[in-house]
Amino acid sequence: MSSSQPAQPVLPEQILKQLCDPFAREADSLLDLYAMTQSPAAPSQCVKCFFRLLKSASPRNRQVLQPLRSWIESNIVISVRSGDELADNFPLQLDQPDLQGLCEQAMDRVRYDTVFDGNVVQLTFSYKSQTMTAA
Repeated sequence: MSSSQPAQPVLPEQILKQLCDPFAREADSLLDLYAMTQSPAAPSQCVKCFFRLLKSASPRNRQVLQPLRSWIESNIVISVRSGDELADNFPLQLDQPDLQGLCEQAMDRVRYDTVFDGNVVQLTFSYKSQTMTAA
């Protein structure tokens, strides 16, 4: 990693530890999140894991996801690129019931609230530290 590039956030192990018992049947998601406690991974991976856990959560276990949700919303944004240019970025809010709903909401927001040049627009999940240097 070069010194000009800020460090990417690493998911705290304590957040994962709280999820292990209530989500023991979701080993794949837990292992993916564990990897994120060791080193940064693609932010989209963390968002996907959150929604997989949310889908399997009982009403009681949804509250256990709050620290993970808070970490994601504090560290990950949705970036809007037009060509190679960063056109905009906006906070990630995990208030949809699934990933598809989140993506549709983000596309609607871009469609109605963002001004950009070019024909191709790309939405991606990015760590806040990455978007701050790109802006």
